Amino acid sequence: MIDTHKAIKLIRYVLTGSVILVTGFIAYLVGKRIPYEQQMAIFAGISDTSAILFGVFGAWLAIHYKPDISKRLNGLEGAEALKTANAILVDAQRFRIIFDGILASSCMILLVLFATLAAPVVKGLPWCCLHSTLIRGLSFACLAMAVLFQMYVILAALAPMVEARRVVSTAKDDADFIIKNSK
Repeated sequence: MIDTHKAIKLIRYVLTGSVILVTGFIAYLVGKRIPYEQQMAIFAGISDTSAILFGVFGAWLAIHYKPDISKRLNGLEGAEALKTANAILVDAQRFRIIFDGILASSCMILLVLFATLAAPVVKGLPWCCLHSTLIRGLSFACLAMAVLFQMYVILAALAPMVEARRVVSTAKDDADFIIKNSK
């Protein structure tokens, strides 16, 4: 019998892979006609966005990650220990999302730096001069996949903010209830 969770995960991976491949292929076909100078402007935009995201994720990391997790459980028992353990699990999930964002932003910046350095070298190679259309298409396909990846990172950056909004909203509702019932 097939596990439903595994089947959904497999379908998600297949769909994601298909979107990436189709996007890469279409970008390759379109990108063959886009000069390198125009592509580099897009690479620079990705670099700027990555740097901003790196800062955002770093700020979220400073706000949410609590390095003294082991101290938080000392001396707690029963329901209080369970509540604290659940809070630690939530923190661990936030840390994973934030760390993945920092890692992804760093990879994007490295990709742009590599492309900036490699482009003049590649343009000077005789084989690449003969196959410049192919190289431009491949470059634009990489660029399109990097943009898709950057979009994913931006959406992942929203996850901690949505959670923070929910927590603040719940705290406000609790405070309103206490104030209303204390009269």
